[in-house]
Amino acid sequence: MESIEVILDAIAPEFVLNVNKSTFINLAKCQTSTTFFGECYNLAVALRTAHMLSLSLRSGAGGQVTNKSEGDLSIGFSSYGGSKGKGYLDQTSYGLQLLDLLNQKSSGFSIISDATL
Repeated sequence: MESIEVILDAIAPEFVLNVNKSTFINLAKCQTSTTFFGECYNLAVALRTAHMLSLSLRSGAGGQVTNKSEGDLSIGFSSYGGSKGKGYLDQTSYGLQLLDLLNQKSSGFSIISDATL
């Protein structure tokens, strides 16, 4: 499998030049289990990194993007309950992809505590 950075650049090209990318990769590594994800670890870290980078650009706004406007620039977000876990990952398309990977690796068991993510 490719390196985390190569995967991240491929799945989230909007972050290629982000100056905080390495920091977020390191943070995502600390929150992602090599044992659980096995050969998909680099993909899981890349998805978590893209998720975290996406959230960091929202200036505190939470939830999935529900609408965008261009004139007078407006972005709408769905409401977010605030508990870290499934709701936390539901906030971006990258988090949802990580949830899909998590569900595939867990053989259909539901989630899941932060320790297994």
